[in-house]
Amino acid sequence: MIYGTMGTVIAENTSIISVKDINVSCLGNLGLSTNSNCDITVTGNTVFKTEGSYYLQNTGATRLQYKSTLDERQEGHYKLYVGDDTSTVKVSGKVDHSCPTTRNGTNSCNTAESVP
Repeated sequence: MIYGTMGTVIAENTSIISVKDINVSCLGNLGLSTNSNCDITVTGNTVFKTEGSYYLQNTGATRLQYKSTLDERQEGHYKLYVGDDTSTVKVSGKVDHSCPTTRNGTNSCNTAESVP
C-alpha cells in the first residue's frame, strides 16, 4: 500500500508477467497515457462497464472490424450525428433481416452532443 505520492521512472523496456491475476484499483482518478502507440491484446473476453458517462474521442481515423456477430442494443434515445459523406457496402448474396414495427416520426431536430 502506498499512502502518498509514488513516482517510478523506467529508462529501458519493461515487461510485467504474472502467472495469476493482476488487479488495479483506484479510489480517485486513474490515468494511463503514452507519447507513442498503445497496443492491448486480449485472448479472452473483454468487458467494459461504466456506471457514469462514457466519452470516446479520436482525432485520427478509426477502424473497427468485427469478425463475428455484432450485437448492439440501445435502451435510451439513440442519436447519431454525421458531419460528412456516408458510404455503405453490403456483400452480394446475403440477406437483410428486419423486424416489422410501426413507428411515428416527427420533423424535430434533437442533435447528438459532442464529446467534451
